[in-house]
Amino acid sequence: SGASATLNDSAREADRGPRAQRPDNERTIRIFVNYRSEDEQGMALLVKRELSIRLGEDNVFLDSRTIPAGDDFARQLLQQVRGSDVLLAIIGPRWLTTSLPTGERMIDQETDWVRREIVEALAGGVRVVPVLVGDTERLTDAILPDDIAYVAKCQYRRLRYENFESDVARLADELVKQPRPAR
Repeated sequence: SGASATLNDSAREADRGPRAQRPDNERTIRIFVNYRSEDEQGMALLVKRELSIRLGEDNVFLDSRTIPAGDDFARQLLQQVRGSDVLLAIIGPRWLTTSLPTGERMIDQETDWVRREIVEALAGGVRVVPVLVGDTERLTDAILPDDIAYVAKCQYRRLRYENFESDVARLADELVKQPRPAR
């Protein structure tokens, strides 16, 4: 997810150094990184770091790194999802199966933030890209709650720790070349 700042601010780009320089043909894109902290928080942090280097810190949103202390996190999360061009759903082996103490899957709860962010993205016309980590299996609509079952139809990308740099570079290249979703 991403804030609405642009990369055209030359002072910010100069502070970031040569790795932050984007080619003139790349457009600004705002990305929201959605993840389950009990699953692939480490991969989400790596994605945030690498995409921020490429696209600018203000254009990649990750809740634990972007929401200022004391801010209303619920309002911030939903506002950031709505203002994004793309929601990257980082999905690892425990994303779907993480459970509450009662044994119910977290994803089945309407109050689950992973689910709420995806629902908000789908309702707002934000492109959702499932990002499967390692050997995580593809999602099917039969195993997802109805309000996010569409995610199973979205073309996914895969990130592997052993090929992380090339996988995330490919993802970033694709994201900046895609047309903005119509809203």
